[in-house]
Amino acid sequence: MSHNLHFHARGRAVVGCTLLAVALGAGATGCSGDDNPLAAAPYDAAGQITFSGPTGAGKKADPDKPLEVVAEDSDGRITDVTAVDAAGRHVAGELSADGSRWHSTSPLAAGAQYTVRVSTENGEGAPGRKVLTFETGTPTTKKRLNVTFGPRPAPTASASPSPPS
Repeated sequence: MSHNLHFHARGRAVVGCTLLAVALGAGATGCSGDDNPLAAAPYDAAGQITFSGPTGAGKKADPDKPLEVVAEDSDGRITDVTAVDAAGRHVAGELSADGSRWHSTSPLAAGAQYTVRVSTENGEGAPGRKVLTFETGTPTTKKRLNVTFGPRPAPTASASPSPPS
C-alpha cells in the first residue's frame, strides 16, 4: 500500500509542476505582446519638443537665461528632463503638472558644456527621447561684487560748534 501512495504522490507532484510551468509560460507570453507601449523602442522626440538653447553650430547659450523645453505636440507630454554639465553637476528644474513645459530653476555656469535628456510620451503612451548638447558663453550682464576690507573710517568732527537753538 505504501508503494501505491508513493506513486500517487509522485504523480500529483508531476501534474502540479506541469500545470505551474504552463501557467508561467502563458503569463510570460501574455506580457510580451505589442499592446504595451513601453515595450517599444523610444521614438525620436525632436519634432515634439522645442528648446530655448542655441540651435546652430558655434552658438552658445546665455548662462543668465533659464533653459526651457516645451512640448509642441498637443497629444504628447514631457515626462522627465535631466540636464547635467560635463563635470556631472545636475541643473535643477521644474516640470509643469500637465507635462507641457520644463524650465531650469538653478543657474548655468559660464563656459560649460551641458547635456539635456528629454523623455516624452505621445498620445498612445509610447516613449520618446531626445538628447541635446550645448555650451554656455560668457554672461551678457556684468555682475560685480564690491568688497571693502578693514575698519570703517571714523566720522570727521566739525570744527565749528553748531548754533544754539
